[in-house]
Amino acid sequence: MSTEQSEPMILTIGVGDDFLHVYHNERDLLADDKICANAVKNFGALEFFDSEGFRLAGEYDEQWRLLRLTRTADSPNPNPIQQRVLKSLDQLRWYVKSHPEEFESDQMTVDQALALCPDLGRPTDLAASMRTLADHFGQDGKVRTNGDYWNSFCRNTGWC
Repeated sequence: MSTEQSEPMILTIGVGDDFLHVYHNERDLLADDKICANAVKNFGALEFFDSEGFRLAGEYDEQWRLLRLTRTADSPNPNPIQQRVLKSLDQLRWYVKSHPEEFESDQMTVDQALALCPDLGRPTDLAASMRTLADHFGQDGKVRTNGDYWNSFCRNTGWC
């Protein structure tokens, strides 16, 4: 991905802030037919936002497959969305601490797993957080700096 983003990134987040995933654009989200189904099964309803802070409404076909996203009439409000992202990452860290058995078979300690959690530091805005998360949990097939194991763990547990 270039540093110049021509279209907004897409954040998918559970209504309980217990799931999130970032896509580079709407096309990537629509091409991912598994992640949303797994997330809905594990966590329930999802909400969509773009990197500019706009809420997005999903448009679905008769089988409830997502066809497109449309900005709602709501004004953009990135700060509360950023807080939800941080809360969701806190919930991921809690899950890691509460389920050490998830890592035993991979000979990884909880501390090692926690070290792989994305650290957003102090991003200046929602878009910066989304870029960091996309690089960490991205969909583009590139090997992540955190390794394939972490991405697989998060997908297998339904978290990202």
